[in-house]
Amino acid sequence: MRNKFSKNYNPRKVLILPIKNPSRELFKIINNFHNKLKIIIIDDGSKINRHYFKIIKNKVKIIRNKQNMGKGYSIKKAFGLILKKKYLNGVIIADSDGQHAVSDINKIYNFFLKNPEKFIIGQRKFMFFKTPLRNYFGNLISSLIFLFRFNIYIDTQCGLRAIPRKFIKQNLDIKANDYSFELRMLINIILNEKSSLKFLKIKTIYKKKIKSYFNPLYDSFSIIKQFIK
Repeated sequence: MRNKFSKNYNPRKVLILPIKNPSRELFKIINNFHNKLKIIIIDDGSKINRHYFKIIKNKVKIIRNKQNMGKGYSIKKAFGLILKKKYLNGVIIADSDGQHAVSDINKIYNFFLKNPEKFIIGQRKFMFFKTPLRNYFGNLISSLIFLFRFNIYIDTQCGLRAIPRKFIKQNLDIKANDYSFELRMLINIILNEKSSLKFLKIKTIYKKKIKSYFNPLYDSFSIIKQFIK
């Protein structure tokens, strides 16, 4: 049975994958990480390619929202489950649509193993002509506001991050259920335990064939609201 797992397998860490309508990119992540840590998939009301979940059901735990509830809601649902398991001490959150390279998820994971008390967030570099406009301006606006308020310019919207258990519990009461949940969580860390933050550079990937569920008007407004609370 030991040969089933890699040498850096850690049963106390969990990989959370919030998913709406999975793509084949999901298989790359599962194949690379199911023997390194536990994986929880939150199916956020998927209507397309749901048969993909049947293919991987023996390697992961799948939680399903009957309808689309939002990324923040899905993450909090997984958080609640994790907090019931006292032996679990940290999570990694990643997108499963190809925006995060397997090598970068592994980079975050390996750093987290050596620094289990750090809140780690990936940092991308956006190029105007290589990034979809709604993603470029959405990230630029939130990063500039973040710079103005906290005197630090970072990629605020990166979904690839590692979170120790104590921060899971602290952020479970955030009311936001959409993309702004992740930003609110980052703001809380900045305000309360900035020294725990660690930024790691990762690749910037946007694939034309992959559909984004980020709404440039609604979600940008929701994100901006987090700065004025």
